[in-house]
Amino acid sequence: MGLARDVLTQLKYEPELRLICLRAADINAMADTYDIALEEYPGLSFRILPWSGGSRSWLLRYPAIRAALIEEARNASVWHTTCSRNLWDLTTLSYEVGRRYAKGMQVFCLDSDPAAMLEKSGGWSALKAGLVRSQFNRRVAEADATIFLGTGVEQRYGHLARRSILTKAVWLQDGDVANEEEVKRKFQQSSSEPIRIIVPTRLEAWKGVDDAIEALTALGDQIPPWKLDVMGEGSQKEHLVSLARNHAQQIRFLTPVPYGPQFFEQLRSYHIVLVPTRGSEEARIVYDAAASGCVLIHSRTATLEAALHRLEPRWSFEPGNPSSLSSTIMSALAERSRWVEAGLAGIALMQGETIDEMHRLRAEFFGSIKDLQREIVASGAQYPG
Repeated sequence: MGLARDVLTQLKYEPELRLICLRAADINAMADTYDIALEEYPGLSFRILPWSGGSRSWLLRYPAIRAALIEEARNASVWHTTCSRNLWDLTTLSYEVGRRYAKGMQVFCLDSDPAAMLEKSGGWSALKAGLVRSQFNRRVAEADATIFLGTGVEQRYGHLARRSILTKAVWLQDGDVANEEEVKRKFQQSSSEPIRIIVPTRLEAWKGVDDAIEALTALGDQIPPWKLDVMGEGSQKEHLVSLARNHAQQIRFLTPVPYGPQFFEQLRSYHIVLVPTRGSEEARIVYDAAASGCVLIHSRTATLEAALHRLEPRWSFEPGNPSSLSSTIMSALAERSRWVEAGLAGIALMQGETIDEMHRLRAEFFGSIKDLQREIVASGAQYPG
């Protein structure tokens, strides 16, 4: 549902939008589905690739996948590719096909820094990080335009970009923001009730969920009663469940809720949202948490500090440091009298910050580049791309 919101909002600002998708192996097994009636959106179309995912069939289907991407690239006015943690996968192939065959503008989007995430994951992942970063350096330098989501990735790669725009990872719509009375009521509960805390994220190594579990459990009886919900799926789930096995009365693992009204209704019920990421990503959840009137405790990364610099009060800690997080939780609890202020400040910050604004800025950015290209062609000069 979140992706559908993104696509349909983008369609407001781009007259024609074509999505290249994997073939679903089992449509009934997909979670968070959303039906789109194409007759209601004449500018929206899809190309289904002859592959449903999986490393075993990748090499077998590779020639057909590449042929389909080449056909699409030749007809695209804007060829948009994104990043991943892998050295060679569909996003890599898409970028290389676009570089060679796209006749229109080639756009590269960095919504996070997977290289930094790999560095924080340890083992082989940390060794792979340098190769992935080298890939991104080249792509940013080669692309006609780069979209940066968050200050962290812009600081890392911005100097390499020919042209770039910095946007926020906001998927909010106007109706998603909590109202003031709702926020006030939430924090007026009896002090004997457990503090409700949530970590909504993908369960991957760089997300720092293990830091959150370790920090809370280490505090023991030093803090009032609390409940922690971990909402998400990912490769680290089994490890995290094992880590929390002796605290089943306090920590539970929830299935992700579809992004939209149901998600925000649930998020608003929590007092605290923990964002313990170790990576240079602009975690969308910080905006969702602020809009929901929750107290924010987040890792002190450059990206999150920049994203939230106008929000006070909030509490932050050293990334990847459970002891620092424990101390920060203690500080937030010591200032419990400011929680209503924090919740109200969050909803005030997010007023007017919507997914519509993000796509409007992107469309204007693309339009300015196209105008420049036309002017240069008309003058007979050589386009600097």
